[in-house]
Amino acid sequence: TKGKSSLLHPNTTLKHFELATGTKLNRDKCQGLWIGKDHQKTTAPLNFVWREPKLNTLGITFNKDGRDQLQDNWTPIFQKMTETIHKWKRHNLSLKGKTTVLNTLVMSKLWHTAQVLRLPDEHTLKVLNNTIYDYIWNNAKTRINKKQLQQPKIEGGLGLIDIETKAKSLQARWAAKILSNSETAPWTDTANYYLNTDRDGRQAKH
Repeated sequence: TKGKSSLLHPNTTLKHFELATGTKLNRDKCQGLWIGKDHQKTTAPLNFVWREPKLNTLGITFNKDGRDQLQDNWTPIFQKMTETIHKWKRHNLSLKGKTTVLNTLVMSKLWHTAQVLRLPDEHTLKVLNNTIYDYIWNNAKTRINKKQLQQPKIEGGLGLIDIETKAKSLQARWAAKILSNSETAPWTDTANYYLNTDRDGRQAKH
């Protein structure tokens, strides 16, 4: 929402919902986080629990000033991906089998968060990609070009997902929704804030 005054609109809607349904919102379980230009505010309107400095919702941790959110979210995901790869190393799979494991069981852990947050720095991604290709080639020298592995099967590749390309395509879908709803949907303010935050928590200048 855009400041404290705009919080009154959803609050009114919630009151109407309570009157219509006979149910009551448990405000002790409702949480909020000031972000953007309001991130230094300490007020706690609507009797919600206002988190300081982070808030976790739907599996993603948001930070009030944009810093540390990538570390908070990506580090545990990368650890789970690495653990899954190590578990599957004991199985003697073909290249196609390994690609299936990577696409469905390993890289799938990224996509929920990648829709909302930027990927980490290039060095961290390089380490992750090295882990993936070490698994494919059993820690030996790469025998097929990475781009060839990522080509569709019909074009002679294995269909291995390119992490950065996939993440960009997911965020591009949100960009289209933001552009078509920017004047009517309050959620676009939050989306714009995080999509315009760089890896160091700084807001991009336009």
